[in-house]
Amino acid sequence: MIMPVSAAITVFSDNFNNGDTADGWILDYASRMGSTDYGSGGQLVAVTANAQPAGLWHTFTDTTLADGQILRLTVDVMMSRSTAQNRSIRFGLGYAADPISNGNVAGYQWGMSHNGSNADPMVDWLASPSNWGNATTTSHGSMLLDDNDLYTVNNSEMCTVQIDLERSGTDYISQVTINSGVSGTTTWSSAGEIADFKFNAVGLFTPYNNGETWTYDNVTVEVIPEPSAGILLGLGALALTLRRRR
Repeated sequence: MIMPVSAAITVFSDNFNNGDTADGWILDYASRMGSTDYGSGGQLVAVTANAQPAGLWHTFTDTTLADGQILRLTVDVMMSRSTAQNRSIRFGLGYAADPISNGNVAGYQWGMSHNGSNADPMVDWLASPSNWGNATTTSHGSMLLDDNDLYTVNNSEMCTVQIDLERSGTDYISQVTINSGVSGTTTWSSAGEIADFKFNAVGLFTPYNNGETWTYDNVTVEVIPEPSAGILLGLGALALTLRRRR
């Protein structure tokens, strides 16, 4: 029998079900967040302030992507006000060499619309800026969704966002899924960016909307094994089984 492809490895997970406690989440620029409730009702609720973006970070064990592996961020998110400005909601995956303070994380930021159309996700590289909401270092392009209008994050439903970052040799490939709407891919060179394909931080970034409420749930970061490795393992197990039968 062919063995199944290796299962994903979860490096971080939080469903906010254990009460009102920060549980290791780090708020950069506290002055930009009106309030943050980590777990009351089993969700993370963040309210922006001063019309400035704010970031919530959590670290995980240093994780180095091997060639062909995918780092996958999955999160449920909903905004609570229909009068939101047309600003992108953002998520991040990166590496912090020192304890996180004021967003000193080098990494990648994915942005997507939460008001109207133009929902195609964008991915940017940021080299430890002081403000992940504003300081874009390098844009790595957009990923076209099949139907923009169906996949914006809106004020009427909890949307599931899945972000895939795959290592391909010395390059990265990224794809985003919003409520089952799958984007195209964008590919870029990793030269001069995160060293050794190492990650240890996940970020949730509220947009600029003063007084906007954002609800997050079921944040998970996984390493998806290289598919070919699982296939090879399965073929090896099959060959061994056949040999024993003989």
